[in-house]
Amino acid sequence: MRPPLLSELPHPGSEKVGWPWHVPAPIVHHTVPEGSRLPRISVVVATLNQGAYIETMLRSVLLQGYPDLELIVFDGGSTDQSVDILGRYDAWISHWRSEPDGGQSAAINKGLALATGELVSIFDSDDYFPPDCLGAVGAFYAGHRDCLIAGDVIRKWEGREDVMQVAVRDSDLRDYVKWWEIDHVAGPGVFYPRTVIERAGQIDETLHYLWDYEFTMRCLEHVPLVALGVVTAVMFHTKGSKSASSANNGFWELAQIVKRYYATFPELTRESRRQIAGLLLASGLKRIVRGHPHGFASVSESLRTAPWAALTWVFPGWPIRRLRRLTGP
Repeated sequence: MRPPLLSELPHPGSEKVGWPWHVPAPIVHHTVPEGSRLPRISVVVATLNQGAYIETMLRSVLLQGYPDLELIVFDGGSTDQSVDILGRYDAWISHWRSEPDGGQSAAINKGLALATGELVSIFDSDDYFPPDCLGAVGAFYAGHRDCLIAGDVIRKWEGREDVMQVAVRDSDLRDYVKWWEIDHVAGPGVFYPRTVIERAGQIDETLHYLWDYEFTMRCLEHVPLVALGVVTAVMFHTKGSKSASSANNGFWELAQIVKRYYATFPELTRESRRQIAGLLLASGLKRIVRGHPHGFASVSESLRTAPWAALTWVFPGWPIRRLRRLTGP
């Protein structure tokens, strides 16, 4: 699809300034190896009642000026202004639909089934692309096809002024299993070759919080992740988002995901179990205090995972060491 000009998109009004409102699309001029071309990039978005943010996302995609772009949006039956906004941009969206679905993971799977791009970005409707990042990604892919491509990610929070930039480094599956050591990226900021997606399979629809992390790990079973060295996504954590309001729920899923790789990386098992046990215990106790029904389940899982490690989160170190000497290893 030909990229639209700024003048062709709906006028945003004078109250909105800067990117992606009144800044024209860049001219993509990145060079590619001789005999290569810029790949088609598919951007797959799942959304529900994100009308306050979705137009920013749409414009940040469309105003990339990228010459071969496919934008696919699945809306889960929004009751806010989302559908009206999508309708205004209908001419520039390759495919969009609004209907009840099985949740974010199921919607993403629908989008992946339709995507025809050589590269796929799985994007959130409250995040957005910085200018000209797709051109940098496409040019890099032309010379580096057998890998996931990841750029740095800028993280912002609603109601807060602080901003954090996550600097991505080259990684492999082992690095992602060592989740406690570095900031990992998955979903926004990562570009997945369609050939790798076909080998990794669909998004796991039983996961609600860390499906993108688990999916990225399955992709890393086949290829490494290579750092692009430029910012490729701005993640905006709204107060109602899953990442902001339900972070503790992800610890349970993390425990289930990482344990699948204990046999592959036995040298990491002990430390991984210790780290997860501490997280589960801390989040479980917090839930119990707040009257959350799943708090006791988190504590129980923590004690099953690594009881000594869990207990050191509660008691000072010397009673634990004393008890270990009395009871043996």
